[in-house]
Amino acid sequence: MFKRGRIYYLLILLLFFSNTVSGQLFNYTHYNVKNGFPQSNADHIFQDNRGFLWFATQNGIARFDGHSYLVIDKSNGLSGNIVNHINQDKQGVFWISTTDGLTKYDQDRSEIFRTENGLPSEIVQNTFICKDNKILIVTNTSACIYDKGNIIELDTTVRVKMFIELMDGSIIALTEDNLYSLNELKYEKYNADISVLKPPFNYISEGNDSSLWIASKNGLYRLKNKTIIHYTEKDGLISNDINCVISDYENSIWYSSERNGSGRFIKGQFQNFTADAGMANTSVLCLFEDNEHNIWIGGRNGVTMINTKVPFIHYNMISPYEDEIILGMAEDANGNIWFCTYGFGLFKYDGTKYTNYTIENGSIDNHFYDIEIDDSGTIWLATANSGIVTFNGITFTKLK
Repeated sequence: MFKRGRIYYLLILLLFFSNTVSGQLFNYTHYNVKNGFPQSNADHIFQDNRGFLWFATQNGIARFDGHSYLVIDKSNGLSGNIVNHINQDKQGVFWISTTDGLTKYDQDRSEIFRTENGLPSEIVQNTFICKDNKILIVTNTSACIYDKGNIIELDTTVRVKMFIELMDGSIIALTEDNLYSLNELKYEKYNADISVLKPPFNYISEGNDSSLWIASKNGLYRLKNKTIIHYTEKDGLISNDINCVISDYENSIWYSSERNGSGRFIKGQFQNFTADAGMANTSVLCLFEDNEHNIWIGGRNGVTMINTKVPFIHYNMISPYEDEIILGMAEDANGNIWFCTYGFGLFKYDGTKYTNYTIENGSIDNHFYDIEIDDSGTIWLATANSGIVTFNGITFTKLK
């Protein structure tokens, strides 16, 4: 049996060149209308209790099983086609926020809520599921709560953008210019002085260390133990206009901008994802981490998945030849990386140094098309002039 090593071709190596072997960019997978994504916009991303991913679009919602899409729109149950947010309560019922009301969707049965049913407005921004399965509903005018069929409007003078639940169990409401704690359906000013923060605010998230991160049109704020740190473009942030921020399982902070792209804040450094780094989605509307810790970026060009566990590793200066062409790579059982080139032989990288195998020191050919390594560790090479060649680490052998 062959073990297919991590094989990347010349195009990838050229796109992701860096100056050190330790540099890394991520493995992107992009889904857009050209490869089946049902609509160009992805305004929100959600994963249900069965592991399916759902995308809010401007033409309904789309369920993705990893291979195909199931689209649900106004023709089969939604209150409106322009969807802002998707959620699921503890009973498995979906709550779909649209610009034309709220849809309660349960196994192909839907119930629609509009102003005549008690909503403050029919433009529903998002929902929040409370521990007791009550539903906090955010509209463009004010928030309300759904409890056992009844809708109760909250303080209409507070225009909430979103709710989050902190690790300590408290519920925080973010408005465009303030933070509130929600206690017994009443808003109370947050217990930290945030007067130095410059609104408008767009999004709030809690890090694994209990710090609060606020995305604003004036940069990114971190609140921890009443200490506030403000990050802007001067610190390396991709833009001062940040529309979303989330914390992943490793407490890296992911942020996005509708105009400039997205990025990650890790170990005190900003790492921005732009078109030059291979990112196809640079007009970003939302961020999401799935159960397998992939990061999903939704925007005006579909969605992009970043596999943070399988980054690209960049190898520069593999050989002294400026015009080397690398057509194949493989990794052996000892962790050595093998590169086959067209014209300059075979290279082995052991993590410290490169070893070059050419006709001058034992190779049968210098022009290779591809490389494979089987379970015994034997290297199989497709050559331009000598057919199939094997290499056992000592001797090259031409197959007859």
